[in-house]
Amino acid sequence: MSKLTKRRVVVVEDEHKIRRNTVQKIEDSGLSFEVVGTASNGLDALTIIHSLQPDVVFTDIIMPKMDGLALIKQLRNDNPEIHIVILSGYSEFEYAKSAMKLGVRDYLLKPLKLEALIDCLSNIRTSLEMNDSITVRNILTSDISGSLSETNAIRNEEFILFLICIGNLCPSVTAISLTTIFHDNWSRIPLNDILRSSLQENEQWWVIDEKSPNQKFLLISASNRQPRYIVHLAEEIQQKLVDNSPLHSVNLCHGGTITQRSGIWEKAQALRFTLDYELSIGTSRVITQTNGSNLKKPPISIDPLLRNKLTSFLQSGEKALLKQEIFHLLTNWDRLKYPQRLLEIATMQLIRNIHLQTGRISEEELYQLEYGLYEKLAICTDFPSIFEDVWGIIERMLTVKQDEDMGTQKLMHQIAEYMKLNFTEFINIEDISQRYHFTPAYLSKSFKKYYGETPLKFLIKLRIEEAKRLIQENPNYDIGKIGEIVGYTDQHYFSRIFKNSTGKSPSEFRELVRKAHV
Repeated sequence: MSKLTKRRVVVVEDEHKIRRNTVQKIEDSGLSFEVVGTASNGLDALTIIHSLQPDVVFTDIIMPKMDGLALIKQLRNDNPEIHIVILSGYSEFEYAKSAMKLGVRDYLLKPLKLEALIDCLSNIRTSLEMNDSITVRNILTSDISGSLSETNAIRNEEFILFLICIGNLCPSVTAISLTTIFHDNWSRIPLNDILRSSLQENEQWWVIDEKSPNQKFLLISASNRQPRYIVHLAEEIQQKLVDNSPLHSVNLCHGGTITQRSGIWEKAQALRFTLDYELSIGTSRVITQTNGSNLKKPPISIDPLLRNKLTSFLQSGEKALLKQEIFHLLTNWDRLKYPQRLLEIATMQLIRNIHLQTGRISEEELYQLEYGLYEKLAICTDFPSIFEDVWGIIERMLTVKQDEDMGTQKLMHQIAEYMKLNFTEFINIEDISQRYHFTPAYLSKSFKKYYGETPLKFLIKLRIEEAKRLIQENPNYDIGKIGEIVGYTDQHYFSRIFKNSTGKSPSEFRELVRKAHV
C-alpha cells in the first residue's frame, strides 16, 4: 500500500455537533486520513464498520442503543487489527480506563483539540505503515517462495525485482561459518541508506532474504515507472553496493521489465536461474536476464589425450607432472571465463575421475572434501586462488593410496612370516585368509604383488625346501614321515608336489644325496 493512500476512518459520536467537528478536524489534519462514515450509536456503527472496513474508528463511550465499550468488545472480536481511538469527557474517565483494558491505547478528550488530534493521527499513521509494510513483506515473501496468497492488499501492484548476490554462489547446504561471514558483510552495508538515496521520496521497497545467506531479493513499487528506468537504477544500486563491499564481489540480476504481483514467482525463478548460470567467480556486474550468454556455453570437457596423460602420471606416480598438468588445465578454464557453476561441475568431475583411479578414500570423506571446496569457491576472489585446494584433495587421494599400499605391504610381510613359522602345521590358504580377514582371491592377488608368487606357491616352496633339508641331513629317514613333518599327511600327494617342484621324486632326490655322500 502506498504511503500516499488515504486511511479510512469511521467516527462514532451521538452528539451531532461534536461528530461534525471531529470529522472536519480529521480531514483538515493534512495527514491523509479520510472519514468514510459516521454513526450516532454503537449498533449503527457496527453495520457501517462491517460494510466499509475502515482502518481507524473514533468512538464516544456513552451512547444510546450500544455504548462505546460494547462496540469496542465487538470490534476486538470481529477485527482485532482495527485501530480504535476513544473520545471522552473528563466525567467518563473510568469508562475510558475500561476501554484501555480492551487494548485501546489512544485517548482524546472532548472538546477535541487539533494539536492533540494531529499527534494521535501521526502515531496511528506510523503504526499503520509499519503494519502494512510487514503485511506486504510477508505477502511478497510468500509470492517469491511460490505460495501465492489471495489478498486484496496488493492485488494490482506492480514491482521491479532485483536479485542481489554478495560474493560467489554458495553450496545448497550452507555451513554456519559461511552464513556468519555473509551475515556480517550484510550488516556492514548501509542498504537502507543506499535505497533512500537511489529511489524517489515516496517510493516503497522491500528486502526479502533468499535461501542462500548471501542473496536477497529487492522489490520496488513500480508506480509511475518506465522499464527503461530499471537498467539505470540497477547500475546505480549495484555500484553503491560494490563501494560498500570491499571484501566480496557484488552481482545484481534483473529482468528489465516491470512485474505484476501475479508474476512474481515466475520472475523470481527466472532471476534465480539466470544468476546461477551467469555469475562468474570474483566478478562484480549487473546481469540482465535476457543476456543468456553463459546459458549457451557448452559443458566443460577434458580432451581424451589429456585424460590419458593424467592417467599415465597417476599410474607412474609422477606427482609433480600431474600437478603441473592439472594446474595448466584449470588455468585454461579460467582464461575462457567460464561461469562458476560450469567450473564447479568440471572441477568435481576431474576430482571424481581421479578418485575412480586411486579410489581408496571413502565416499563420505570425499564428500566432505568436495563440500569444503564449495565453501571456498563461495568466498574466493578468483578461480586460481583455489587451485591449491583442488590439488590438496587430489594429493589426499594419492597419499591415502600410498599409505594403504604401505600398510598392505606390511601385512603381506606378516603373512609371509606366519607361513615361515607355521608351514609344518596343517594349514592352507583358506585358513590364512580367515585369520587375516581376507578373501582367498584378494590374499593371492595382494601377496603376489609384493612377493612375485601366490601364497600357495610360497607355502609349497617353504615345505619342499624343508623336506630337501631333512632328506639331505637324514638320507635314511622314511619319506612318509618327512612329508608329515613338513605338513603333508598324504605321502602320494607329497611325492607329487615334491616332483613338480624339483623335477624328481623324494626317492630319486634321496638317491642323488646318497651318491653325493659316497
